[in-house]
Amino acid sequence: MKKSVSKEIALEFGLWLRKQFHARKEKNSNYSLRAFAQKLDMDPSSLSQIMNAKRNISTDLIRRTEQSLDTEFLTELPLLLKEREKDYQHLPIGLFPHISHWYYIALLEMTLMKNFSSDLADIAERLNISEDVVRTAVQHLKKVGLLSEHQGILKKTKHNITNYKEGETSDAHKTFQKQILHRALEAVDKVEMDKKDITSMIFPMDVKKVPYAKKLIKKFRKEMNELLDDGNGTEVYALSVQLVPLTT
Repeated sequence: MKKSVSKEIALEFGLWLRKQFHARKEKNSNYSLRAFAQKLDMDPSSLSQIMNAKRNISTDLIRRTEQSLDTEFLTELPLLLKEREKDYQHLPIGLFPHISHWYYIALLEMTLMKNFSSDLADIAERLNISEDVVRTAVQHLKKVGLLSEHQGILKKTKHNITNYKEGETSDAHKTFQKQILHRALEAVDKVEMDKKDITSMIFPMDVKKVPYAKKLIKKFRKEMNELLDDGNGTEVYALSVQLVPLTT
């Protein structure tokens, strides 16, 4: 019986495959997913599912893929996992109060979209805020080194940043979370069903399991970020997870 690998390894394998594919496509712009699938002796649909971590995979499949590409994934895996953790850069707690409005972070992420325009009026329209507010946000983000401008093009300077640190919070952090929750509340009525996912679960649990649950949620957030932030974004989304007691 073939042994399936964990979801974490399947996710890393999918990301690794994407890099292998894009490296070939950079050398040959006509290189297609179909051609890559043929090289790996897979059908394009299965390969796409694997690259997006939507399919269980076995160590046998990984070994066959390594042989086809004449490179090793499993040998690189410990380093990939270590580097993935390093990729997230923590914002100093003293800096966050200056950029804690939700649209500061949203603006940074917008610059990574395929269809991004650096025109302030366009940014204001897409974020549904005033152009003056956008101008102030751009100035602040440039001042703290999180946003650069070259030949009129705005760009986020650091790819993965986070304001989260275990056991650390502030009024600015709380305000930011309230703003994101408010945006989610608005989305309940204003955003079409096929463009959102708003679901809840209520269950009894042992409060001693809260630390373990938080670790799983942290892992889930990172996996979702790696899966969805693949360089092909057309909109900015917010993923907000709450685990809160309803009884006292």
